[in-house]
Amino acid sequence: MPGAKSNTKYRCKGCGAIHDFTGQVPTLCSECGHGHMEQIAVVHVCDFCSTTNARWKYDAEDFQMPALPGMPVQMSRGAWAACDECRKFIDANDVSGLVNHSITEQQVASAARAALRTILNTMYHDFIKHRLGEPTLDER
Repeated sequence: MPGAKSNTKYRCKGCGAIHDFTGQVPTLCSECGHGHMEQIAVVHVCDFCSTTNARWKYDAEDFQMPALPGMPVQMSRGAWAACDECRKFIDANDVSGLVNHSITEQQVASAARAALRTILNTMYHDFIKHRLGEPTLDER
């Protein structure tokens, strides 16, 4: 993960276990003892603005997401990933700033911004209300 962990992990060719050998040369698999590893890339996408540099995990209670026209009810289950920029807004409980940042980063067309702003505002307020404690570095 950028800044905290390598964005590269290794998969054991013997048993398939995933390992993070940050700062080390890959060694034997701790699961099966196999010595052959293949390098795999791991991308952490921010659940708020969709950038690929999420480093933080916010645990949250499950909650019902805002209903979209013509779509079935969706649930948010468990933790949300966040990048450094979104974390600033979340920690300040600045939902408006978080919504604006998300819309900008996702390059939403002007015609869709008003509808998306309403949905994101509700969703992010619900997230803030249901989050559990402080963020942790995402160790996936």
